[in-house]
Amino acid sequence: MRERIKKHPLLFWAVYMVFYFTVFSALQTYIRPRVIIECALDQYIPFFKWAIIPYVLWFVWVPLIIIIFFFRSREDFWRLSFVLFTGLTFCLLVYLVLPNGLALRQVVYGDDLLSQIVRNLYRIDPPANVCPSIHVFNSLAVYASVHHSELFRDKPWIRRANLVLAVMICLSTVLLKQHSCVDVFCGALLCLVLDHISNTYLDKDTPFMFVRGDKSLHGKRRRKVFAKRS
Repeated sequence: MRERIKKHPLLFWAVYMVFYFTVFSALQTYIRPRVIIECALDQYIPFFKWAIIPYVLWFVWVPLIIIIFFFRSREDFWRLSFVLFTGLTFCLLVYLVLPNGLALRQVVYGDDLLSQIVRNLYRIDPPANVCPSIHVFNSLAVYASVHHSELFRDKPWIRRANLVLAVMICLSTVLLKQHSCVDVFCGALLCLVLDHISNTYLDKDTPFMFVRGDKSLHGKRRRKVFAKRS
């Protein structure tokens, strides 16, 4: 099974995407929120329509990094795939067991392009299934993958741009009232946990065996550091 997945990565992705979007659409359609997510800090964050720009960039940036890894570094591709698939599946389970929603949105006035895009976003993306934030989780997962990748080790400007974009996307979710600060925190925590598991216990050859020691990504880096010192 492991070798079959490695030989057909696009098929593996296609099967998971069909599963994910089918389940997510069903949850959006048939499950109503039982818990409204909100915290005191949300009330102090203003609505900012310009935040729609980094929010929409997410739909370009995440697939772009996945495609780059697919063609340039299969190890990074599979490591990111593990984090994304595991995290997205966990989010679906949370939405099923504890359906949650948001009551922070406000009426968006104006006929300018940004206001129209925000209104269309509100129309097609109802304020349900918000915690953990998938937007935040995916953004930070991609950021962490780029940060760890040897592909970008000698390209500091890409690493800095990657960090700035990740922060801007996370901020955009609360500035657009798409998410509460609670959603952002939970999405970030989920990414932190899975990134640690991926780097510490995931077989560097993937998919997706759990190992310890020299076969993990951290073990690979330790060997490189030791070799340089020697």
